[in-house]
Amino acid sequence: MNKYYSQLKKNISQYEKIESYNFGLGNKKEKIKIKHRGVQTSILNQFEDFDEIIEIKDIASLEHLKNLTIDLISINIEGSEYDLLNRIIETQMINNITNIQVQFHEWYPSLRESKILRNQIHNKLKETHQLVYSYDFVWEKWTKK
Repeated sequence: MNKYYSQLKKNISQYEKIESYNFGLGNKKEKIKIKHRGVQTSILNQFEDFDEIIEIKDIASLEHLKNLTIDLISINIEGSEYDLLNRIIETQMINNITNIQVQFHEWYPSLRESKILRNQIHNKLKETHQLVYSYDFVWEKWTKK
């Protein structure tokens, strides 16, 4: 994602308080293959051609984030949002995040299961945050109580 990261760095260069990192966040450390498809860059699970291998880090392993107040985390990671949010909640990092913007994906792992997973996360988020808006499976925002 070097080309996207370079563009991000350029776009946010005027903002002192924004931290950016050239890796993804997840619930475990891994390297994954991706296929560039414009705004629909995706993870490939089959043996197909790929454009790049990217690094995913377990959010709980990043010591500098554990006690940091995060004003906004924006999550749009093609189905991996369920694992990441569960990890953030499980490790209590949720208490340090003021605003969460997330796009839940309806097709992962299946139409039926994604609705169950989203409801489970909603129930957990309600303990620390309140829902500001929700366009189901498009975007939603949660803010700390």
